[in-house]
Amino acid sequence: MAFSLNILGYGGNFTAFPSYIVEVGYQKDEVAVAMSIIGATEVIARPFFGWFADLKWLSVKHILIFSAITSGLAAILLPLWDSYEIMLVYAVVVGTFPGAFWSLMAVAMLESVTLDKLTRAMGLLSLFMAFGIVLSQPLAGWVKDVTGSWDLSFRIIGMFVSVAGLVVLAEPIFHRVWNRNMADSFRRNEELGHGVAEQCFEITFEQPMENDRDAMKNVDLVSSSSFGELTQKDTDSVFIIPTSKSTYL
Repeated sequence: MAFSLNILGYGGNFTAFPSYIVEVGYQKDEVAVAMSIIGATEVIARPFFGWFADLKWLSVKHILIFSAITSGLAAILLPLWDSYEIMLVYAVVVGTFPGAFWSLMAVAMLESVTLDKLTRAMGLLSLFMAFGIVLSQPLAGWVKDVTGSWDLSFRIIGMFVSVAGLVVLAEPIFHRVWNRNMADSFRRNEELGHGVAEQCFEITFEQPMENDRDAMKNVDLVSSSSFGELTQKDTDSVFIIPTSKSTYL
């Protein structure tokens, strides 16, 4: 969920940000410079955050939370200024901090699922992130068409990214609730299974086996045309075993 919300906000920048720069009065060349800064800083940020996470100074979750909240607040506050220098600072923020989500995605997943489930988890994550990518840019443009300004679009972008950080922050609570529910479900199933086993035991062993053996001793006649017969000298161990015709055990 956190990665889907992050990409939903991150993708909207590529529609809202260049259009906003033009809207406040700057030229297309200046737009190109700002967008190039996003790409350049992201190229540096991805390996940097991977290296920084290996230092163990901060946990992966703390890095993701800090990155999400920082970029979310930057998006919310951007419409308050129209300075080109502020635009360039925002471009650095957009290129730097969402890069942490990309570079630490697999590491964060390993902290939530076991290694044998990582492949399925990454596939499911890619599916939800695809929905975020598809919806992000049309949503930002639609909000602008409705309101006539990019201000609300940036605030929605910042909200999505900030909520992504809050989801990562609340992840231990989700795990605790999930584990408690799974434990309760397992306990109920175990109690139900134990009750069924006791009923089956009572039905199966309602009559002792000795009674069955005594009943078998009292059998006087078994037709040799349809059953085979096994006898021993010891009458206490006589068993009549039905078999197919003309088969003798």
